[in-house]
Amino acid sequence: MNNAAWHDIDPPAGLKSLVIARVDAAIIRRNATRKFVGIGTFVASFAALSYCIVILIQEIGKSGFSTYASLAFTDSKLVLANFGQFALSLADSLPVAALTLALAAFLAVLAAARYLANSKTVIQYA
Repeated sequence: MNNAAWHDIDPPAGLKSLVIARVDAAIIRRNATRKFVGIGTFVASFAALSYCIVILIQEIGKSGFSTYASLAFTDSKLVLANFGQFALSLADSLPVAALTLALAAFLAVLAAARYLANSKTVIQYA
C-alpha cells in the first residue's frame, strides 16, 4: 500500500477546465429556462389582463354601474342628500367577480414584470 495522503495526489490534467465548462453550461441552461418561463408568464398574464379588462367593461355596462356613477356628476346635490342609499346602490351594482379577476390578472402581470426585472438573464450587465 502506498502511504501518500489524498492531498498529495494530483488531479488529472484538464479536470478543472472540464468542471468549469460543465458548471457554465448548467448556468446557461438554467438562465435560458428562467428567461423562457419569465417571458412566457409575462405574455400569458398580460393576455389574461386584457381579456379580464374586456370582461370588466362588459359587466360594468350590463350591471348599470355606469348609470349610477354618472348620477354623481349630473345631480350631485341629490347624491349628497342621499349619500347612504347612493353608496349602497353603487356597491350593489358593482361587478365584484369581474373586478376581482381583473385585479388578480393585474397582480400577475406585476409579479411577472418583477421577476423579469430582477432576473439577470433578460438584462445582461456589462
